[in-house]
Amino acid sequence: MRLGTYAEEDFYLGLNGEHSVGKSAIAANLPPIYTTTVDGVQIKLRIGDRIGSYWLHGGNIVVYDITDAESFAKAQYWFDTINSHYLCEPHRLLLGNKIDQADRRVVTYEDGWNLAQKNRALFYEVSAKTGENICQAMQGLGSNILYGTQWADTARYLPSAAILQQHYQKQQALADSRVVGGDTPGGAK
Repeated sequence: MRLGTYAEEDFYLGLNGEHSVGKSAIAANLPPIYTTTVDGVQIKLRIGDRIGSYWLHGGNIVVYDITDAESFAKAQYWFDTINSHYLCEPHRLLLGNKIDQADRRVVTYEDGWNLAQKNRALFYEVSAKTGENICQAMQGLGSNILYGTQWADTARYLPSAAILQQHYQKQQALADSRVVGGDTPGGAK
């Protein structure tokens, strides 16, 4: 089911996470108003650094550093904080940042995926340094907004297990290709 009326509005998204996980660098990879097109519909995403006033409309992005286990452990705190300020369930996106430093990884892709599932969030691993997967993550979030997969009535709009599994397999294949080959999709090391 498509919620076209939401696509006509700007969506305010808070960027949350511990210090030095790359929130500002992720925001720097995006224009102040990021416009994505899903099935011919333009969706405007306004990204803000921290939750504050962004609790009222849109959703939240939680960021952790794949090379820092403590930042990952504290990601649940950010989800809990977000949950305590919403009357309805917001759109959520979990980003594991710094995939350009895969040789220093301490948080597995599967751990990130499991945390996202626990908190009913989309999950992507990204690199704020290279920009890898940031636009794909925004596209995925735009699709959730358009189709209402994580808006107020979550029982009606949550993606099916098959869709979630397909997304997981695609992202896992990308993560595995980085570990096995050591190269990013663009060929740079």
